[in-house]
Amino acid sequence: MIVVLGQRLIGVQTGAWLIFGVIYLGLGFAIFAGWDRSMRHRIGFAPERWKVASNPLVQGLAFGLNIPACAAPILFGLMGAATVSGSALTGFVMMAAFAFALSLPLLPLSVVPGLARPLDRLADWLRPRRWFLGAIFIGLGIWSVWFGLFVEPVNWSGT
Repeated sequence: MIVVLGQRLIGVQTGAWLIFGVIYLGLGFAIFAGWDRSMRHRIGFAPERWKVASNPLVQGLAFGLNIPACAAPILFGLMGAATVSGSALTGFVMMAAFAFALSLPLLPLSVVPGLARPLDRLADWLRPRRWFLGAIFIGLGIWSVWFGLFVEPVNWSGT
């Protein structure tokens, strides 16, 4: 059922590529022009207690309630597949494998926090080079708009 729905909505992808391409281009040019200062404010959704929690159960709960946007479609597909299978064990195994794979890249950083130092140095190096981030957004915008205008997603559905 999910595949049939996806085939019916595949044309929406073209519009999404164009919309996000324009957003990426706008962000890239805003960064180049220096208009991104208002966007640099951190939005704190997590309660303050979670930010200083040393209890692994609280940290696990906080991480478990956070999902990257790119993982949401996969998660919903897994929930649908688990529902269709009718087996709680199958659903549990699929969700556990997904959660393990999603958090696996963070495991080395959790076990050995010193491994994050190169990432901190990279962030410090990039901070005065905001133009680099702007160039990345402009490149993504051009790529996304190109896909929206010149790529036919209908050919990908096999119909």
